[in-house]
Amino acid sequence: MTLNHPTWLGGAEEQLHESSGSIPRDWISGAAPEKLTIVEHLRNHEGVRGAVGDFSIDDYQLVISFRAPAYAADVFIDRETGTYDLTETTLGTIAFLNDLHKGRDSGAVWSWVIDLSAAFLVVISATGSTLIFFIKRHRTSAISAAILGAVCVVVVYLFNVPR
Repeated sequence: MTLNHPTWLGGAEEQLHESSGSIPRDWISGAAPEKLTIVEHLRNHEGVRGAVGDFSIDDYQLVISFRAPAYAADVFIDRETGTYDLTETTLGTIAFLNDLHKGRDSGAVWSWVIDLSAAFLVVISATGSTLIFFIKRHRTSAISAAILGAVCVVVVYLFNVPR
């Protein structure tokens, strides 16, 4: 429900925070800016969090994006002056849970947690479906309910999902 209707439980709440500052010009001069130094400065002085999603460099500016579940921060650094503008977007708890559910910006370990959970649920479903064949009393009604449920899902898909 929260994925399809995030506004029902406050999932659309968004907090926007903008700030600016400056960094020493020698960190950004030359062809190879001091990426780690810049990122750690932003983490320590601006409270930026999350993984670095993008670090773009051109002749005029650096663009750094930080990403985490329900969080995004974008920093634009002027290479000539060393000044930067930071925009942080923080979403609510429902958006955080939805991002964890989808594995968005949550890292490789969490991706494995999702995959292992899915495999575990497949095993549980398969064993439950197999066990129903050994319970004579409910076998016919259980198989009928499973077939009826599958047919209903296919019919709803065929007539209501745009293709």
